[in-house]
Amino acid sequence: CDALSRVLPRWSENGALYQAALPEVELGACAALQGRLAEVLNRRPSFSILLEREKLLFVRAAVECHCTLMAVVFNDLAGVGTLVEDSMGRLTRCAECKRELSVQQQAELCHEAWMLCTMLEFLHADGRSEGSFNGTVEKVAPLLAALSQGGPPALRVALMPCLGLLISGHGQLLYSTPCLIDAFRCGLASESKALRARTAETLARLFAAEEAGAAARGRSAGAVAAYDSVQRLAELQAPLLTALLQSSTSGASQASSVASAAVSALS
Repeated sequence: CDALSRVLPRWSENGALYQAALPEVELGACAALQGRLAEVLNRRPSFSILLEREKLLFVRAAVECHCTLMAVVFNDLAGVGTLVEDSMGRLTRCAECKRELSVQQQAELCHEAWMLCTMLEFLHADGRSEGSFNGTVEKVAPLLAALSQGGPPALRVALMPCLGLLISGHGQLLYSTPCLIDAFRCGLASESKALRARTAETLARLFAAEEAGAAARGRSAGAVAAYDSVQRLAELQAPLLTALLQSSTSGASQASSVASAAVSALS
């Protein structure tokens, strides 16, 4: 919203246009921003993307902005769908490489995964293509779950939040793709402090999102699905507590505090 508000005065704080008809000068500014974002996202990522959380969050924000421009400002929702299909193809080719992943391949796979999961999350929130990409979601979930368990150490840590992005909009994955629960369980039991902390943080955000969604829906029929998702995730309560006890205050204080709140919400 910050980037869009700078080039589009009609962009509101809640992420919507005040009016549909835009003057040519604003459309031109939006097109320029879209081109710049595409250029940035198509750059070859460096290995540091696996180690620096800020770079991952930048990719996520840039993709959200790019998708918003395409789908909302230029009404090109189909274009976002094309980006999803292209991204899925690249991710699959990289992930299914028979050889050991090089450092550069790990960086490219991570970059692609964050882009794809952010786009799928955007399409789910948009609602206009509801269900159209369920097949893609069902394919990418086990792929990322496997990499989160058996991939190179740095890649596992960087990919864990992607599982959260997928599940937050598609709770059915917790039942159709059991390896997601296995990936979380493996992350919580890992010898890597970074992976334990990232897994705990991912689960905490899922718990918080489900709780907020259930509260917003009240006692409507949709609240049942949210409750079921929480109950499925609640299977991880014991390993989550163990991971928190193993976390040092210096290495995982932020993740631990967030996850502790989630555990108390389940109690």
